[in-house]
Amino acid sequence: MKKNIKRIYIIEAILLIFIIIFKFVIMDRYIQYYNYVNLSFWLILFISLIIMGGFPKDKNYLKKSTTKTVVIMLLLYVLVLYILGLFTGFARSIYSHTLFGMLKNIVPIILYVDLVELCRYLIFRKNPNKLQVVIFTVLIISLNMIMTINNMTLNNHEMIFLVTSVIILPIIAREALYSYITYNVSPLPTILISLALNLWGYVIPILPNLGNYITAVTGVVFPYLVYKQVSKNITYKEKYNMYAKKYLRNFVFSFILIFTLIITALVSGIFKYHMIAIMSDSMNPVYYRGDAIIYYKERVEKINEGDILVFKSGNSIITHRVVSKVNDNGHYTFRTKGDNNNTEDKIKITENNVLGTVKYIVKYIGYPTVWFNS
Repeated sequence: MKKNIKRIYIIEAILLIFIIIFKFVIMDRYIQYYNYVNLSFWLILFISLIIMGGFPKDKNYLKKSTTKTVVIMLLLYVLVLYILGLFTGFARSIYSHTLFGMLKNIVPIILYVDLVELCRYLIFRKNPNKLQVVIFTVLIISLNMIMTINNMTLNNHEMIFLVTSVIILPIIAREALYSYITYNVSPLPTILISLALNLWGYVIPILPNLGNYITAVTGVVFPYLVYKQVSKNITYKEKYNMYAKKYLRNFVFSFILIFTLIITALVSGIFKYHMIAIMSDSMNPVYYRGDAIIYYKERVEKINEGDILVFKSGNSIITHRVVSKVNDNGHYTFRTKGDNNNTEDKIKITENNVLGTVKYIVKYIGYPTVWFNS
């Protein structure tokens, strides 16, 4: 057992070295060869694992039921996406759908998925401890992130948030699911679900145009729902683990419920504090597009020059800084300007249009609203 554990650490160390070389040498200097290098590494690793320990038979009694669950979940997933597409629209796939074009695109993906998942299975069958499972999963996540976002320019907060939500979090969710299924059941369901998620854009010519918000949500929710269905088929032997998972679920549920109630109260304006998403960059660098601000329903006589005013203008809500305040026999008007704007706003704001003043800024959480409105 100890010998196997040492071997797994050695394998993971080799994988880490490969990822470093892959990132700083292959992807920077020889990017045109990255597919060949990547496939060659996993093929060599797969052959090495076979030589070291053979290929154990996959006799897990949960394999059949788990595979069936995965197939049903995939069908439901595609059905839901295309139903959503009826509301969001559809787009033609950018990839070639000639026979040669499809083979050129999908064969490397099929080879990569099969080799990675079989190597995952061979490593996990050597009875690694949970730390080694986590390390291997993190390494695979890192490799997939390098291949996906290597050429992206993360030059602003919105781009970082977008990449994190739409790409990084779904990769983490998927790889965690793959490790969970392979470790507890079999590589077959993992290979099926991984191939389906990686290939459908290359195979199907018409795809639902869901936008960033729905793509980000479904990319995380779907792996979680598959995990919930698969976990029902798995019996945990240690009572402690069962109770720990139960308490963790209750804690997470309570946290989400409380967080949701707070956000709902802020958005609905039940109390004196109200939250809205920022849709423009007119107040940079105080806050940015995609941030959210919490404003207080302040009385107009207490609002002073320099405060950030929240006011209505037609059907829009604007948050700009007060540059002047006029008291005309107890009736107040304000002039405002965005910190990032060159000129003052053309309109005078009457007290009837004032909603309040900004009290707190919450970074990034307004992006879903920005995407949804876009």
